[in-house]
Amino acid sequence: MEVLNHNAALQLLTRNAFKREKIDPSYEDVLNRVVTYASGIPLALEVIGSNLLVKTVAEWEYAMEHYKRIPSDEILEILKVSFDALEEEEKNVFLDIAFSFKGYKWTVVDDILRALYGNCKKHHIGVLVEKSLIKLNNCYGTVEMHDLIQDTGREIERQRSPEEPGKCKRLWLPKDIIQVLKHNTGTSKIEIICLDFSISNKEETVEWNENAFMKMENRKILVIRNGKFSKGPNYFPEGLRVLEWHRYPSNCLPSNFQMINLLICKLPDSSIMSFEFHRSSKKFWHLRVLNFDQCEFLTQIPDVSDLPNLKELSYDWCESLVAVDDSIGLLNKLKKWSAYGCRKLTSFPPLNLISLEILEISECSNLEYFPEILGEMENIKHLLLYGLPIKELSFSFQNLIGLQELSMLGCGIVQLRCSLAMMPELSGIDIYNCNRGQWVESEEGEEKVGSNAQYYLQRHVGFVPLIAIYVMIFFNMFAHVVDLDLSGNNFTILPEFFKELQFLKYLDVSDCENLQEIRGLPPNLKHFKAINCASLTSSSTSMLLNQVLHEAGGTNLCFQEQVYRSGSINKAVLDIQVLSGFVIISLPNFFVLLLHLCLLGLVS
Repeated sequence: MEVLNHNAALQLLTRNAFKREKIDPSYEDVLNRVVTYASGIPLALEVIGSNLLVKTVAEWEYAMEHYKRIPSDEILEILKVSFDALEEEEKNVFLDIAFSFKGYKWTVVDDILRALYGNCKKHHIGVLVEKSLIKLNNCYGTVEMHDLIQDTGREIERQRSPEEPGKCKRLWLPKDIIQVLKHNTGTSKIEIICLDFSISNKEETVEWNENAFMKMENRKILVIRNGKFSKGPNYFPEGLRVLEWHRYPSNCLPSNFQMINLLICKLPDSSIMSFEFHRSSKKFWHLRVLNFDQCEFLTQIPDVSDLPNLKELSYDWCESLVAVDDSIGLLNKLKKWSAYGCRKLTSFPPLNLISLEILEISECSNLEYFPEILGEMENIKHLLLYGLPIKELSFSFQNLIGLQELSMLGCGIVQLRCSLAMMPELSGIDIYNCNRGQWVESEEGEEKVGSNAQYYLQRHVGFVPLIAIYVMIFFNMFAHVVDLDLSGNNFTILPEFFKELQFLKYLDVSDCENLQEIRGLPPNLKHFKAINCASLTSSSTSMLLNQVLHEAGGTNLCFQEQVYRSGSINKAVLDIQVLSGFVIISLPNFFVLLLHLCLLGLVS
């Protein structure tokens, strides 16, 4: 365990206890004693400091007397002091997170806790964060908890009924849970079961009583990971809020299960073959998350119109899936839709998903057409299309009006419309190893949206041979391009209109083996790279050097990997045969002139 020195420990304690660096000198003595007591353990310092936030010196002294009864290395007991100071409902929220929701997305936890505790949950979460018992990870949007704090919560719950686990509110020890499920000794007191088998080489099948859940009518959360069960359940309680069962053993949910209170349903890597949500006259207003990843027997996604508040839908690597109902494309609250690796899927429903932020359809190797976009969708910012044989991006693709970056890797794109460049927010296009493609002009009547964005276009080996006419059509729409990578293409001429691209700073035409002539370069170009351009003529090279000379050496020219700087330029210019190997990096005017004269044969 990491241990801090005295000064670092004092800073950490002060920061958590007072939220500032400077403190009243009257606290110095008691703070130093707390640092000594905590033995420099960061977690203990954070929890103690947060527990005594804005307390008086007298309260610190009283707390210190309490802590002194606990050995400093008994970190669980130190943490329990903070737990005991919580209100009853705050304790329950803390234990729920410790048992079930560590690492969950905060938006999901927020929905669950609101269903369990109403709007008070916001206050409870604030208290837990303030006391350093949980943390909200702003980068990943998850709820985090230190392992030792989680262990503390679980041990607190276990000690309430160590001999009869069936009378506990929450169960997490595998041996306790298996005992309850095998002997059907559960009670109505059980609300949470979180069973996470350690992954081992020797996997045993859990033999259990499929009616064991019937006695647990108040159970709200069931999480089972990494376990193999002999059979599926006959019953789930109506009050179940969270159902997460990896490798769920049955091919369907119990027929008597009314899912009206269910918020999360995750059944990845399971035997599920079908599921229906329209058997009841009621809509499932609460359901937020559906996950059927790696369900190899799942063949279709049915009508989901009774799930109006669904936010996340995922069925990655469902390799038997052949049909997706059109109703999915109309879910107004859906934020994430992932269908990665569904290799038998040949089509997607039309989309009008105003809330959608993430769309993942890569590796659907039989999907030939990108779905139609029926209305404007502004929340998808980044789109990665990988390993798709799609034939075109139709003009409705422009309805992704908020799209900022588009990446296409290993796709069979045949046609990309030039109007793609006019999408209002698009600032990055990365096209890599996409064969047989070509840019085509917009259809008559197709709406064009002006763009003020600056573009980065990356065109790599394997993409469409870029003949001059397509270059002309395409770049007329990219007046604000800044960085341009055209390496590995088959065009023979870099047209004169490149002089008009006033914003272009970086241009790379490396590995364009058929490039013979460069008729113009942008006026403000800073870096030009043309490595392995075997067909490039000496006249074009001379033109480049003329322009560098004219612009006082402001452009860096690179014609091969080796770099020649001003200190060694004399050696370079002595051999005209290695001209195509020069790299000129902001040479002083004298050396640019010397090299240029050498090219013209005026100096030897």
